[in-house]
Order: sequence, then structure tokens, then C-alpha cells
Amino acid sequence: MAITRIGPNQSINLASNITGTLATGNGGTGATSFTAGKLLQVQQVSTSTQTAINGTTWTDIGGLELTITPIISSSKFFITCDVAFRLETTASLTEPNSNLRFTKDGSALWTEVTWGGFALRSASARTDTFGIIRDSRNFLDTNSHSTSDIVYKVQGVTEGSSEKITFNESNITSRLHVMEIA
Repeated sequence: MAITRIGPNQSINLASNITGTLATGNGGTGATSFTAGKLLQVQQVSTSTQTAINGTTWTDIGGLELTITPIISSSKFFITCDVAFRLETTASLTEPNSNLRFTKDGSALWTEVTWGGFALRSASARTDTFGIIRDSRNFLDTNSHSTSDIVYKVQGVTEGSSEKITFNESNITSRLHVMEIA
């Protein structure tokens, strides 16, 4: 095999001029193909950034954003989140309701059809602030994509303007995980 020195303004077309396997010692995977179901990579982000949402507009939860570069274009992505939040209501005789969803590159991936309401008290003629709640969601993204960066986010919303949801109050941590599966 001949070795050619490349000058500072020259390049090699990696798609057509390079073949083989990059050894693991040089940063490669050592693999030339991947079998279905193999876990290719895992990315995680944790945050204690406090985010308050009051209203019916889907809002990004501060810090729960993750950028991942697919290893192969036919991958699936298993997304999970574990969030901590406090619900409040200023309306009498109502239960506050909230919901979570994932987005991919700014578009909703999945939204639960029903509200994730929490029956934390019996109806009364008073308003309430509830203790901190933990909730988890997961989703398998099987949509097509390239090997360009993908940005996943977690968003939250309340059912009405009399409700408020505060994520990561008192420095409690929430997490977002994304796993690429061949």
C-alpha cells in the first residue's frame, strides 16, 4: 500500500477513498457492521435548573436537552426521562394536571393523549401546593434520520392557567437519557 502525503489545502474523499476498519486503539469501534438490537451509545444529561410553567403552552424544561450524533442512519433511539416537579393550583375544587413530552429537532415526538393528573388531595374549598413529585416517561423513536446531530428535549405543560408546575425546585435533579440501538 502506497502512502501519499497530503498538503495543507488538499483533502481525501472519505466516502470513496477509505475502506476498512479503524482500530479501537485509534478511536474506532473495531466494527464494520452492527447487528440489530446492539446498544451503540448512551448519552445522559442531568440538571437542577429550575423551570416554572404556568399555562397551556408546551415549554422546554431547562437543562433537559441532549444532542446525539447517530453512529448509523438506521438506528432507533430509546429516550427516557426522570423529572422532579411541584404542582400548584389557585383554583378551588380542582386537581392540577400536567403533562410531559419529548421533542426531536423542535418537533413533538410523542404527547400522551390523556393528562397526567395527580390525585393528591380530595376536593376542598382551598388552593394547594403539592409536595415534590417524580415522574418518568420513555419513548422509542423509530423515525428515519441521517447521521447528522439530533437534538432531543423534554417539555412540560399544565392543563389550565390556574395551575403552575415548577421543575427541579430546591436543587433536585432531573435526567434525560438517549440510547442508540442498531
